[in-house]
Amino acid sequence: MDVLTDIALPGVTHEARHGHVLAHLGDPGDDALNDLIRALRDERGLAAATLVGLRRSLTPFLAWLAERGRAWQDAALEAVTAYLASRPHWSRVTISRHVQCLRSFFRHSARR
Repeated sequence: MDVLTDIALPGVTHEARHGHVLAHLGDPGDDALNDLIRALRDERGLAAATLVGLRRSLTPFLAWLAERGRAWQDAALEAVTAYLASRPHWSRVTISRHVQCLRSFFRHSARR
């Protein structure tokens, strides 16, 4: 049984509930993001809702970089700061969540 495909979550799309959390082909940073999600699912046993939230937090940042012609591998602290500054309506809690997700993403990628 695959936790990502066999769970019903309120507010989570049909696509996300049925395994597409790992399959967004063509998204910027797709391979690295999918690798992180697989590792967190398989090695740490994180819940599907957590993994959906992680993707939801990281995908806009990766898209933001791609819109500026920058690869995620070349992103520096300045890029993260600029991204967060471009979201002035976000609360401190939201910013904290995104920073936590970005930290996990970059740490995981550095280890691979």
